[in-house]
Amino acid sequence: MPDTTPSAEEALRAANALLRQVIKAKDAELAAERAARERVELRLAELERRLGMDSTNSGTPTSKESIEAAARRKAAQRASQRERSKERKPGGRKGRHGTGLEPARPNSVHARAERTAHTPSALAAGTWRRVHQRR
Repeated sequence: MPDTTPSAEEALRAANALLRQVIKAKDAELAAERAARERVELRLAELERRLGMDSTNSGTPTSKESIEAAARRKAAQRASQRERSKERKPGGRKGRHGTGLEPARPNSVHARAERTAHTPSALAAGTWRRVHQRR
């Protein structure tokens, strides 16, 4: 059996009390370190958020943003635009009539008048004035 004399027990109690104090001090130090770490992480998150800001997600005008921020914004804009599929044919849907210009018909009234308006017989007959006055 271990020697349980009062002096040995008192020494163990004193050692235990000292160890408890050391543990309490270490717990307090650990809590302070955790609180400091949380503050640093919050500051880091805020700085990262501010670093990621540009004119699209802040009140800063585009003329005031840095060159790097403008380049990142433009690169993101270019990357987000949808690309046309390589398999698709150009043009509209089948059966839809376009609204482009129609080709000129050579037999139209104005084309005939232009061809005949400057002939010597047309000038003599006075039809040139009538053709150009109608327009």
